[in-house]
Amino acid sequence: NISGRTGEAAKSMWRCEFQHGIDVRASPDVDADRTGEALHAGDVFRVAEELPGAGGILYLRLDDGRGWVFDQKPGLGVLCSRQRT
Repeated sequence: NISGRTGEAAKSMWRCEFQHGIDVRASPDVDADRTGEALHAGDVFRVAEELPGAGGILYLRLDDGRGWVFDQKPGLGVLCSRQRT
């Protein structure tokens, strides 16, 4: 269940929509260090935690432990979208 509370466990499925892919981050911050991992356009991935951030950004902790991505970024737009199950 997704209740919208900060740090709520989600276990939701998302899809990378950004044509250039998304660099995975070490922490939930758009300026956080990159881990060297990336998601590519079209990749579908499971999210273990959703964390609301400043500016309407939703930070997504990857279920496989690789790190964090975010659903949008100012100046770039939508990076990934929730998939209906």
